[in-house]
Amino acid sequence: MAVLSVIQIAPLRDAAVTCTNWLWGKADWEGLCNTLQQTPWSNILVGDINNQVYTFTCTLFKHQEQYIPCHSYTVKPLNQPWFGYQCRMAVDEKSRSWRL
Repeated sequence: MAVLSVIQIAPLRDAAVTCTNWLWGKADWEGLCNTLQQTPWSNILVGDINNQVYTFTCTLFKHQEQYIPCHSYTVKPLNQPWFGYQCRMAVDEKSRSWRL
């Protein structure tokens, strides 16, 4: 005697992730350097090494957001690893041109 059963389970999929593409070529390097030179590092970098690293990273990232332009894009779970920002922009442009 055989028992046949069918179980339908949807596979778990990873969620889409938003990535940031920093446009380093368009950065305001002079403004960033001036801001970093004027930052009171001796007042900011206090406490143990973990706190200093965290504070340094947060401060640097805050200034990076201010002086370096960026674009955000969504990475879909089924995208290939090589399917990066430029591929996403090309596909989006192709899709827009088909809708005209």
